[in-house]
Amino acid sequence: MKKIWKICITIVVAVTAVIGTCLFLLRGKSFDPGVILKTERGILWLTEEGAPVELRFASGALQKKADGLATGDAVLLLHDGVAESFPAKTACYYFVIRSHGAPLPKNTPLGMLNELGWLTDAEFTEISPTGE
Repeated sequence: MKKIWKICITIVVAVTAVIGTCLFLLRGKSFDPGVILKTERGILWLTEEGAPVELRFASGALQKKADGLATGDAVLLLHDGVAESFPAKTACYYFVIRSHGAPLPKNTPLGMLNELGWLTDAEFTEISPTGE
C-alpha cells in the first residue's frame, strides 16, 4: 500500500511541476489566428481584423521554418503581445500552419503598406483586390 502512495505522490508532484513550468513559460504570451503576408521586406502576420504585425522569430530554427511560409497561409501564432507601431511588431515563439491559400482580411491597409515601403509596387498590384 505504501508503494502505491509513493507512486501516486510522485505522479502528482511531476504533473504539478510540468503544469507550473508550462504556465511560467507561457506567461504574457497568447495564441492568435491570422494570415501571412510575405513581402521582400519581411513577413507580416495579419490579424483577423486585418492589422499588419511584423514578425520577429525567437530562434534560428523557427526562422528557417518560417522561410517556408507564403502569402495566404492561415496560421495560429504563439507570441508575446503586440508593440504599438506601424506596422506593429511581435516576437513569435511558435506557429502552426492551419491552411494554405486563405484570403487576406478585408481591412488590411494594403495602400498604406505600399506607401511605407512594406510592399513593392509589383507585390501591391498582385495582392490588391482592385489591382490599383
